Amino acid sequence: MAMTSFKLTRHRTTKSQQTPNALQFETSTTKAPSVTKGKARKEYKKTLLKVNRAMRQKDYRKAADSYLEAFRNTPREWSRNSPRFHYLRGYVRSLQVIKKDALTVKIVSNKKDIATLVEIAASEKEFALFRMVAFRGLGVLYSYKGDRQLASDYYRDALGLKASAREKDLVVIVDWKMKRKMRYEMIDQRRRTKNAMSLLEVTQIPGLDSKPTNCFVYTVEYMNNEACICRIPQDQPELARRLEVGGGACDCCGKTLKELKVSSLKSCPRCMSMYYCSHECQKRAWKAGHKKACRPGKMIKPGDIMQLVPGLKHMPDLNGELVEIMEPDHAKEGYWIVRLLVEEVAVATNSEGPESIKGSKMRHIRPAM
Repeated sequence: MAMTSFKLTRHRTTKSQQTPNALQFETSTTKAPSVTKGKARKEYKKTLLKVNRAMRQKDYRKAADSYLEAFRNTPREWSRNSPRFHYLRGYVRSLQVIKKDALTVKIVSNKKDIATLVEIAASEKEFALFRMVAFRGLGVLYSYKGDRQLASDYYRDALGLKASAREKDLVVIVDWKMKRKMRYEMIDQRRRTKNAMSLLEVTQIPGLDSKPTNCFVYTVEYMNNEACICRIPQDQPELARRLEVGGGACDCCGKTLKELKVSSLKSCPRCMSMYYCSHECQKRAWKAGHKKACRPGKMIKPGDIMQLVPGLKHMPDLNGELVEIMEPDHAKEGYWIVRLLVEEVAVATNSEGPESIKGSKMRHIRPAM
Protein backbone atom coordinates (compact mmCIF):
# COMPACT_ATOMS: atom_id res chain seq x y z
CA MET A 1 0.00 0.00 0.00
CA ALA A 2 1.42 3.39 -0.93
CA MET A 3 0.22 6.81 0.03
CA THR A 4 0.57 9.76 -2.32
CA SER A 5 1.88 13.03 -0.96
CA PHE A 6 2.02 16.30 -2.85
CA LYS A 7 4.55 19.04 -3.32
CA LEU A 8 2.41 22.10 -3.87
CA THR A 9 2.67 25.22 -5.98
CA ARG A 10 -0.27 27.61 -6.01
CA HIS A 11 -1.32 28.42 -9.53
CA ARG A 12 -4.28 30.31 -10.97
CA THR A 13 -5.66 29.05 -14.28
CA THR A 14 -8.50 29.88 -16.58
CA LYS A 15 -11.81 28.25 -15.77
CA SER A 16 -11.50 25.76 -18.63
CA GLN A 17 -8.05 24.69 -17.43
CA GLN A 18 -8.80 24.77 -13.73
CA THR A 19 -8.04 21.71 -11.64
CA PRO A 20 -9.66 21.37 -8.20
CA ASN A 21 -8.92 24.52 -6.17
CA ALA A 22 -6.74 25.85 -8.98
CA LEU A 23 -3.51 24.17 -7.84
CA GLN A 24 -0.81 22.16 -9.58
CA PHE A 25 0.80 19.19 -7.86
CA GLU A 26 3.99 17.19 -8.08
CA THR A 27 3.63 13.71 -6.61
CA SER A 28 6.04 11.64 -4.57
CA THR A 29 5.48 8.22 -3.00
CA THR A 30 5.99 7.15 0.61
CA LYS A 31 5.11 3.85 2.28
CA ALA A 32 2.08 3.75 4.55
CA PRO A 33 2.73 2.65 8.15
CA SER A 34 2.03 -0.98 9.04
CA VAL A 35 -0.71 -1.04 11.68
CA THR A 36 -2.99 -3.87 12.81
CA LYS A 37 -6.67 -3.22 13.46
CA GLY A 38 -6.25 -4.06 17.13
CA LYS A 39 -3.47 -1.52 17.47
CA ALA A 40 -5.55 1.02 15.56
CA ARG A 41 -8.33 0.69 18.14
CA LYS A 42 -5.88 1.31 20.96
CA GLU A 43 -4.40 4.29 19.14
CA TYR A 44 -7.90 5.66 18.66
CA LYS A 45 -8.49 5.71 22.41
CA LYS A 46 -5.04 7.20 23.08
CA THR A 47 -5.63 9.92 20.51
CA LEU A 48 -8.95 10.88 22.06
CA LEU A 49 -7.31 11.14 25.48
CA LYS A 50 -4.55 13.38 24.08
CA VAL A 51 -7.04 15.57 22.26
CA ASN A 52 -9.36 15.90 25.25
CA ARG A 53 -6.44 16.86 27.46
CA ALA A 54 -5.29 19.49 24.96
CA MET A 55 -8.81 20.86 24.59
CA ARG A 56 -9.20 21.25 28.34
CA GLN A 57 -5.96 23.21 28.35
CA LYS A 58 -7.19 25.24 25.34
CA ASP A 59 -4.14 24.08 23.40
CA TYR A 60 -5.94 23.80 20.07
CA ARG A 61 -2.70 23.59 18.13
CA LYS A 62 -1.71 20.44 20.01
CA ALA A 63 -5.17 18.96 19.50
CA ALA A 64 -4.96 19.56 15.75
CA ASP A 65 -1.48 18.02 15.56
CA SER A 66 -2.65 14.95 17.49
CA TYR A 67 -5.55 14.41 15.12
CA LEU A 68 -3.33 14.85 12.06
CA GLU A 69 -0.69 12.44 13.34
CA ALA A 70 -3.35 9.80 13.95
CA PHE A 71 -4.85 10.39 10.51
CA ARG A 72 -1.45 9.97 8.84
CA ASN A 73 -0.72 6.76 10.76
CA THR A 74 -3.98 5.00 9.90
CA PRO A 75 -3.96 2.95 6.66
CA ARG A 76 -6.21 4.45 4.05
CA GLU A 77 -7.83 1.13 3.07
CA TRP A 78 -9.50 0.98 6.49
CA SER A 79 -11.38 4.21 6.03
CA ARG A 80 -14.76 2.50 6.27
CA ASN A 81 -13.81 0.44 9.33
CA SER A 82 -11.65 2.79 11.37
CA PRO A 83 -11.77 6.21 13.05
CA ARG A 84 -9.72 7.70 10.22
CA PHE A 85 -12.66 9.84 9.18
CA HIS A 86 -13.05 11.12 12.75
CA TYR A 87 -9.36 12.02 12.85
CA LEU A 88 -9.67 14.15 9.74
CA ARG A 89 -12.88 15.77 10.85
CA GLY A 90 -11.38 16.50 14.27
CA TYR A 91 -8.27 17.98 12.67
CA VAL A 92 -10.31 20.36 10.52
CA ARG A 93 -12.53 21.33 13.43
CA SER A 94 -9.49 22.08 15.61
CA LEU A 95 -8.15 24.49 12.98
CA GLN A 96 -11.31 26.52 12.84
CA VAL A 97 -11.66 29.88 14.47
CA ILE A 98 -12.32 30.20 18.16
CA LYS A 99 -14.80 32.92 18.92
CA LYS A 100 -13.57 35.27 21.63
CA ASP A 101 -16.37 37.83 21.60
CA ALA A 102 -19.06 39.14 19.28
CA LEU A 103 -16.77 40.62 16.63
CA THR A 104 -13.26 39.17 16.91
CA VAL A 105 -11.87 35.72 16.21
CA LYS A 106 -8.60 33.83 16.52
CA ILE A 107 -7.08 31.81 13.68
CA VAL A 108 -5.43 28.56 14.78
CA SER A 109 -4.24 27.33 11.39
CA ASN A 110 -0.89 28.04 9.73
CA LYS A 111 0.60 27.60 6.24
CA LYS A 112 1.41 23.95 6.88
CA ASP A 113 -2.22 23.26 7.71
CA ILE A 114 -3.33 24.86 4.46
CA ALA A 115 -0.83 22.70 2.54
CA THR A 116 -2.03 19.59 4.37
CA LEU A 117 -5.67 20.21 3.56
CA VAL A 118 -4.80 20.96 -0.07
CA GLU A 119 -2.86 17.69 -0.25
CA ILE A 120 -5.83 15.70 1.04
CA ALA A 121 -8.35 17.55 -1.11
CA ALA A 122 -6.31 17.08 -4.28
CA SER A 123 -5.56 13.38 -3.85
CA GLU A 124 -7.66 11.45 -6.35
CA LYS A 125 -6.85 8.26 -4.43
CA GLU A 126 -8.61 9.62 -1.36
CA PHE A 127 -12.31 8.97 -0.73
CA ALA A 128 -14.57 11.73 -2.00
CA LEU A 129 -16.05 12.35 1.44
CA PHE A 130 -12.61 12.93 2.95
CA ARG A 131 -11.68 15.31 0.14
CA MET A 132 -14.87 17.25 0.67
CA VAL A 133 -14.06 17.64 4.36
CA ALA A 134 -10.70 19.11 3.35
CA PHE A 135 -12.21 21.43 0.73
CA ARG A 136 -14.78 22.65 3.20
CA GLY A 137 -12.11 23.27 5.82
CA LEU A 138 -10.13 25.34 3.31
CA GLY A 139 -13.23 27.37 2.53
CA VAL A 140 -13.81 28.10 6.20
CA LEU A 141 -10.24 29.16 6.83
CA TYR A 142 -9.98 31.40 3.77
CA SER A 143 -13.30 33.07 4.49
CA TYR A 144 -11.92 34.16 7.84
CA LYS A 145 -8.68 35.27 6.25
CA GLY A 146 -10.77 37.66 4.17
CA ASP A 147 -10.29 35.91 0.81
CA ARG A 148 -13.97 35.34 0.14
CA GLN A 149 -13.47 34.51 -3.53
CA LEU A 150 -10.96 31.75 -2.83
CA ALA A 151 -13.24 30.42 -0.10
CA SER A 152 -16.03 30.31 -2.65
CA ASP A 153 -13.76 28.41 -5.07
CA TYR A 154 -13.09 25.73 -2.47
CA TYR A 155 -16.80 25.31 -1.74
CA ARG A 156 -17.43 24.88 -5.46
CA ASP A 157 -14.75 22.19 -5.55
CA ALA A 158 -16.53 20.34 -2.74
CA LEU A 159 -19.81 20.50 -4.63
CA GLY A 160 -18.13 19.32 -7.80
CA LEU A 161 -16.84 16.24 -5.99
CA LYS A 162 -20.32 15.42 -4.77
CA ALA A 163 -21.69 15.60 -8.29
CA SER A 164 -19.09 13.19 -9.70
CA ALA A 165 -18.49 10.86 -6.73
CA ARG A 166 -19.53 7.23 -6.63
CA GLU A 167 -22.01 6.30 -3.92
CA LYS A 168 -19.54 4.06 -2.08
CA ASP A 169 -17.14 6.99 -1.76
CA LEU A 170 -19.75 8.89 0.24
CA VAL A 171 -20.24 6.18 2.87
CA VAL A 172 -18.20 5.48 5.98
CA ILE A 173 -18.76 3.24 8.98
CA VAL A 174 -18.77 5.56 11.95
CA ASP A 175 -19.44 3.11 14.80
CA TRP A 176 -16.81 0.53 15.76
CA LYS A 177 -19.23 -2.00 17.26
CA MET A 178 -22.51 -1.49 15.46
CA LYS A 179 -20.88 -1.03 12.04
CA ARG A 180 -23.65 1.43 11.37
CA LYS A 181 -23.35 3.04 7.95
CA MET A 182 -24.02 6.77 7.77
CA ARG A 183 -24.51 8.16 4.27
CA TYR A 184 -23.12 11.61 3.70
CA GLU A 185 -25.29 12.39 0.70
CA MET A 186 -25.07 16.17 0.68
CA ILE A 187 -27.93 16.68 -1.73
CA ASP A 188 -30.26 14.83 0.67
CA GLN A 189 -29.50 17.52 3.24
CA ARG A 190 -31.15 20.29 1.22
CA ARG A 191 -34.18 20.65 3.46
CA ARG A 192 -31.95 21.28 6.46
CA THR A 193 -29.51 23.40 4.51
CA LYS A 194 -32.25 25.77 3.36
CA ASN A 195 -32.45 26.94 6.97
CA ALA A 196 -28.70 27.39 7.23
CA MET A 197 -26.50 29.86 5.39
CA SER A 198 -23.33 29.57 3.46
CA LEU A 199 -20.14 29.56 5.49
CA LEU A 200 -19.47 32.91 3.89
CA GLU A 201 -22.65 34.38 5.28
CA VAL A 202 -22.74 33.67 9.00
CA THR A 203 -21.11 35.60 11.81
CA GLN A 204 -19.95 32.50 13.65
CA ILE A 205 -18.89 29.97 11.07
CA PRO A 206 -20.25 26.55 12.06
CA GLY A 207 -17.66 23.88 12.58
CA LEU A 208 -17.94 20.25 11.61
CA ASP A 209 -20.61 19.08 14.00
CA SER A 210 -19.80 16.31 16.46
CA LYS A 211 -22.72 14.30 15.10
CA PRO A 212 -21.73 12.48 11.89
CA THR A 213 -25.12 13.13 10.27
CA ASN A 214 -24.45 16.87 10.38
CA CYS A 215 -21.00 16.72 8.83
CA PHE A 216 -21.86 18.59 5.65
CA VAL A 217 -25.15 20.26 6.34
CA TYR A 218 -23.68 23.74 5.86
CA THR A 219 -21.81 23.15 2.63
CA VAL A 220 -24.56 22.51 0.13
CA GLU A 221 -27.41 24.41 -1.50
CA TYR A 222 -26.34 27.97 -0.83
CA MET A 223 -22.90 27.59 -2.33
CA ASN A 224 -24.50 26.06 -5.43
CA ASN A 225 -25.24 29.66 -6.37
CA GLU A 226 -21.54 30.41 -6.74
CA ALA A 227 -21.30 28.12 -9.77
CA CYS A 228 -24.45 29.37 -11.51
CA ILE A 229 -24.68 31.71 -14.46
CA CYS A 230 -27.14 34.47 -13.68
CA ARG A 231 -28.31 37.21 -16.04
CA ILE A 232 -29.35 40.58 -14.61
CA PRO A 233 -32.24 42.52 -16.22
CA GLN A 234 -30.93 45.76 -17.76
CA ASP A 235 -33.63 47.79 -16.03
CA GLN A 236 -32.76 46.36 -12.59
CA PRO A 237 -28.98 46.76 -12.16
CA GLU A 238 -29.38 46.87 -8.37
CA LEU A 239 -29.98 43.09 -8.44
CA ALA A 240 -26.26 42.60 -9.11
CA ARG A 241 -25.50 44.00 -5.65
CA ARG A 242 -28.09 41.74 -4.07
CA LEU A 243 -26.42 38.70 -5.62
CA GLU A 244 -23.01 39.53 -4.17
CA VAL A 245 -21.73 37.64 -1.17
CA GLY A 246 -22.33 39.98 1.74
CA GLY A 247 -20.38 40.50 4.91
CA GLY A 248 -17.62 42.73 3.61
CA ALA A 249 -19.20 45.95 4.86
CA CYS A 250 -22.00 47.05 7.18
CA ASP A 251 -25.29 47.16 5.26
CA CYS A 252 -26.37 50.19 7.27
CA CYS A 253 -23.46 52.58 7.72
CA GLY A 254 -21.31 51.14 4.91
CA LYS A 255 -18.12 50.79 6.94
CA THR A 256 -15.83 47.98 5.75
CA LEU A 257 -14.16 45.28 7.82
CA LYS A 258 -10.86 47.10 7.39
CA GLU A 259 -12.31 50.39 8.61
CA LEU A 260 -13.93 48.68 11.58
CA LYS A 261 -10.76 46.64 12.27
CA VAL A 262 -12.75 43.43 12.75
CA SER A 263 -12.76 40.02 11.07
CA SER A 264 -16.50 39.58 10.68
CA LEU A 265 -19.85 41.33 11.10
CA LYS A 266 -23.08 40.41 12.82
CA SER A 267 -25.75 38.94 10.57
CA CYS A 268 -29.50 39.40 10.79
CA PRO A 269 -30.65 36.40 12.87
CA ARG A 270 -33.82 36.07 10.77
CA CYS A 271 -32.65 36.10 7.13
CA MET A 272 -28.91 35.80 7.90
CA SER A 273 -28.03 37.68 4.71
CA MET A 274 -27.69 41.29 5.89
CA TYR A 275 -24.67 42.36 7.93
CA TYR A 276 -24.16 45.01 10.57
CA CYS A 277 -21.28 46.31 12.64
CA SER A 278 -23.42 46.89 15.74
CA HIS A 279 -26.85 46.38 17.24
CA GLU A 280 -27.53 50.06 16.67
CA CYS A 281 -27.02 49.72 12.91
CA GLN A 282 -29.14 46.58 12.88
CA LYS A 283 -32.05 48.33 14.62
CA ARG A 284 -31.73 51.38 12.37
CA ALA A 285 -31.86 49.20 9.23
CA TRP A 286 -34.80 47.22 10.60
CA LYS A 287 -36.87 50.36 11.04
CA ALA A 288 -35.72 51.76 7.68
CA GLY A 289 -37.22 48.89 5.70
CA HIS A 290 -35.44 45.62 6.43
CA LYS A 291 -38.39 44.54 8.59
CA LYS A 292 -40.58 44.38 5.48
CA ALA A 293 -37.94 42.84 3.19
CA CYS A 294 -36.54 40.26 5.63
CA ARG A 295 -37.38 36.61 4.88
CA PRO A 296 -36.48 33.51 6.87
CA GLY A 297 -35.20 30.63 4.73
CA LYS A 298 -38.51 28.93 3.94
CA MET A 299 -40.77 31.98 3.76
CA ILE A 300 -41.81 32.91 0.23
CA LYS A 301 -44.22 35.68 -0.72
CA PRO A 302 -45.60 36.93 -4.04
CA GLY A 303 -43.33 39.64 -5.42
CA ASP A 304 -40.14 38.13 -4.00
CA ILE A 305 -37.14 37.94 -6.33
CA MET A 306 -35.47 34.55 -6.00
CA GLN A 307 -32.77 32.54 -7.73
CA LEU A 308 -33.18 29.05 -9.15
CA VAL A 309 -30.58 26.66 -7.74
CA PRO A 310 -29.02 23.69 -9.59
CA GLY A 311 -31.32 20.70 -9.66
CA LEU A 312 -33.92 21.56 -12.31
CA LYS A 313 -33.52 18.42 -14.40
CA HIS A 314 -36.42 19.21 -16.72
CA MET A 315 -35.18 22.79 -17.26
CA PRO A 316 -31.39 22.70 -16.69
CA ASP A 317 -30.82 25.86 -18.73
CA LEU A 318 -32.73 27.86 -16.12
CA ASN A 319 -30.45 26.93 -13.21
CA GLY A 320 -29.12 30.11 -11.63
CA GLU A 321 -31.63 32.45 -13.27
CA LEU A 322 -33.66 35.06 -11.39
CA VAL A 323 -37.42 34.76 -11.12
CA GLU A 324 -40.25 36.78 -9.61
CA ILE A 325 -42.72 34.90 -7.42
CA MET A 326 -46.24 35.35 -8.82
CA GLU A 327 -48.48 33.12 -6.69
CA PRO A 328 -48.68 29.63 -5.15
CA ASP A 329 -49.40 26.78 -7.54
CA HIS A 330 -52.61 25.48 -5.99
CA ALA A 331 -52.39 22.29 -8.05
CA LYS A 332 -49.02 21.30 -6.53
CA GLU A 333 -48.22 21.62 -2.86
CA GLY A 334 -44.95 23.45 -2.25
CA TYR A 335 -44.77 24.81 -5.82
CA TRP A 336 -44.91 28.45 -6.93
CA ILE A 337 -45.78 30.13 -10.21
CA VAL A 338 -42.76 32.23 -11.22
CA ARG A 339 -41.83 34.64 -14.01
CA LEU A 340 -38.34 34.78 -15.51
CA LEU A 341 -36.92 38.28 -15.15
CA VAL A 342 -34.85 38.16 -18.33
CA GLU A 343 -37.12 37.76 -21.36
CA GLU A 344 -34.26 36.60 -23.60
CA VAL A 345 -33.76 33.59 -21.32
CA ALA A 346 -37.42 32.65 -21.58
CA VAL A 347 -37.22 32.74 -25.39
CA ALA A 348 -33.95 30.76 -25.53
CA THR A 349 -35.36 28.03 -23.27
CA ASN A 350 -38.72 27.87 -25.06
CA SER A 351 -40.50 29.01 -21.91
CA GLU A 352 -44.10 29.88 -22.72
CA GLY A 353 -45.07 32.14 -19.86
CA PRO A 354 -44.92 31.53 -16.08
CA GLU A 355 -43.35 28.30 -14.83
CA SER A 356 -44.23 26.26 -11.75
CA ILE A 357 -41.16 25.68 -9.58
CA LYS A 358 -40.78 23.80 -6.31
CA GLY A 359 -39.92 26.06 -3.39
CA SER A 360 -36.85 23.99 -2.47
CA LYS A 361 -35.41 24.67 -5.93
CA MET A 362 -35.24 28.40 -5.26
CA ARG A 363 -33.26 30.50 -2.82
CA HIS A 364 -33.65 34.04 -1.58
CA ILE A 365 -31.13 36.61 -2.72
CA ARG A 366 -30.11 39.38 -0.36
CA PRO A 367 -32.96 41.78 0.52
CA ALA A 368 -33.14 45.20 -1.12
CA MET A 369 -32.58 46.76 2.31
